This record gives sequence, structure tokens and C-alpha cells, in this order.
Amino acid sequence: MFLAKEGISQMTDKKSFPPSNCTPESPTTFLFAYSNDLDSYTVKSAAHNIVSKLQYYQSKYQFLGNVRFDLKNSDLMHYTSDIGEFTASVNSHLPDPTLGFSDDSDRSDVLNVIDNFLSNTESPICGATIFILLKRNPTRTRNVVSLLQKNNVFVRTVIFDQLLGGSDSLIMYNISSESNGLAVFTDLDYVDEFNGYFEADVFLKNNQDFDVSLAYKYQSTTQEALEIRMSINQAIPNFPPYNN
Repeated sequence: MFLAKEGISQMTDKKSFPPSNCTPESPTTFLFAYSNDLDSYTVKSAAHNIVSKLQYYQSKYQFLGNVRFDLKNSDLMHYTSDIGEFTASVNSHLPDPTLGFSDDSDRSDVLNVIDNFLSNTESPICGATIFILLKRNPTRTRNVVSLLQKNNVFVRTVIFDQLLGGSDSLIMYNISSESNGLAVFTDLDYVDEFNGYFEADVFLKNNQDFDVSLAYKYQSTTQEALEIRMSINQAIPNFPPYNN
């Protein structure tokens, strides 16, 4: 059981978790990280959707974490194994403009969130998912991808339009893609369409062939590789390979 007070997380029976000794079915952590530049409704709505999916699917995410970032003074991460405590922690750490950066040009500290999670000993790292609501661009000063891949951690990022902190919106997109995660570009009106877990409204039957088509607009003259990956809602025996 986890106990939390004023953003400080503690465990009654503290234990260390091995960094990479797991399978896709092993119990692990779902970390919800959200920018202080967002509004409270967006954060509460995302947290509600996460909880609904985790409860419905009885998922492998037996540990939950949350943290607010893009603050003058960083919050500590809160870890728990209780969904009620997770929801309460999010609701008590909603975005507060008085605590945020004073300049729209300041860069996000979201990479510190990833670093801190990867070094934590309070919840499992291997096979975890980090779900990020991003409203401000970070500065790419270090490479976290190798550590994410080593621990099979998936980064899923919702990147909102009109980002603060500069124009390079591909930093978190690349980190998400290279960790076998997912990055979605959207605006605040459509955030409920993506909640960091998965949609299972459309079921594909086994042992059948399906035709997949993709419509897109691409205006650059630079040649790029395009990959299409299918997500499934059942465990596979091994983690998918990385496209290094």
C-alpha cells in the first residue's frame, strides 16, 4: 500500500524493482504526466478516461503514478496501487497558473519527468507506459531513448496545438515513436478521443486477412519512410522490436 501526503510518495513496504526483468504480461506502472499550462478540465477528463479503461480491462497496470510538470518548483511524483488515491492525487495537483513559468518562451521540463521515473525504485519500470499531456516544447539536451528501450517503457504523448516554448514539436514525437509508443497531435476540443490507453470498439477477428489504407497529406520533397503498426488489446509473448 502507498501513502501520500502533499505530493510526497511513501511506501509502507518499500521494495526495489528490477530494471528489465519482465515480460509484456508482468505487473507494471502507468504514469500520467501533465503540463501545468493546461486547464483543469482537460487534466481531470483525461484522468477519468484513464481510470475507466484501467478498471474495465483489468489491465497489467497495478501501479499508478501522476505528476504535474512545467512548474517553477517541481512536484514530486505520487505512486499508488489504489485507483481512488490516484484520482485524489490528480485532483489535488491540478494546473495552477500561479505556479507555472512566467515566460511563454521557457522550455518544458518534461524530460526531467522521464528521467525521474526511470530512476525511481517505488514502482516497476520495465514494461511501463508514460502518458504525457504536452503543452510546451522541451529542449533536447540528452538522449533518454536508450534507457526507455532498455526498460521497454512506452511513451504516449498528446501534443496540443499552439505549443509554448518554441516551434520544434518533433522532440516528443520522436521520443514516443522510438520507444514504440504513440504521439498524437490535437487540440483541446478533441483530447477525449485519445486517453493514452487504447480503444477497443472495433474488433478484428483472428485468422482473417484485412485491407488497410491510409490517407495523408505530405508537402515536403524529402523522402521519408512510412510504417503502419496495428495495436492489439492482448498480451504478446515478447516486446516488439525497435526500429534502430
